[in-house]
Amino acid sequence: MNNTLTILVVEDTPADQYIARRRLQQRWPDVNVVIASDGQEAIDWLEQAKGMPDLILLDIHMPGMGGHQFLQSWFSQRCMEIPVVVMLTSSAQEDDRNRSARYSNVKGFILKPLNPSDLSGLPELMLGEGKLAGERAA
Repeated sequence: MNNTLTILVVEDTPADQYIARRRLQQRWPDVNVVIASDGQEAIDWLEQAKGMPDLILLDIHMPGMGGHQFLQSWFSQRCMEIPVVVMLTSSAQEDDRNRSARYSNVKGFILKPLNPSDLSGLPELMLGEGKLAGERAA
């Protein structure tokens, strides 16, 4: 059984991709961070993956297929297979939060850039919490 934590980061900006990867690897050194540059690339990866990631960090505004379009497309096709999603975005607009909240698997909203303190609540949100030994809620 593979106990490696996998996090899919869907983000179009190289600097934000780098920051997310770096912060995640600092928190969980053995994490498998997969980067997709837009929603379609994320769907392509998910369709080819041998399993679902433990978490998706999803940007809202991206060229091509944005975060909301990704959610609509993936959720309508495979709602039972979608993992925990946390929106990772520069948008503080209430409309973006409301649109994201329509999907039951969207469990959080983090403003960019990703900071180490933003990671503290993620273990409780992720499917397969057992992969984060020592960080599970009592």
